[in-house]
Amino acid sequence: MIGVILVSADGYISDKNGRVDWGPMEDKVWLRHFIRDKIVFTGVNTWRSIRAFDIVKVPYYWVVGEPTPNCQVHFGGMKSLNKYPPDVLIIHRSPNTLGLKGGEKFEPTFSMTKLSEHWNGHYTEEVYYVIKE
Repeated sequence: MIGVILVSADGYISDKNGRVDWGPMEDKVWLRHFIRDKIVFTGVNTWRSIRAFDIVKVPYYWVVGEPTPNCQVHFGGMKSLNKYPPDVLIIHRSPNTLGLKGGEKFEPTFSMTKLSEHWNGHYTEEVYYVIKE
């Protein structure tokens, strides 16, 4: 399974009120293409925050709460990423900051090895191999 998460430039995934940095539009265009027609797993909290958006119509199917063996993409926050680490993690690092407001930091409990990093003019895409203990 491939994990996907948007992280702010200062390493946060949400502010103290639980709001996320939605990042640049180019990130959303990429995400829509990436999850199109796939089976996507997400945690309950992430599902609650996205279910009103039209992005929920893009995947073939959503699996909420606990992944199944046929899940292809893990689209979630820290709680679900740490509980169900993906095989590969794609981080889109937004140029925006959230840390001044407090909030939830990107703090994986699993080890990763960076495979690539690329700035595309709007955000940095980092790809990591996840080392499972």
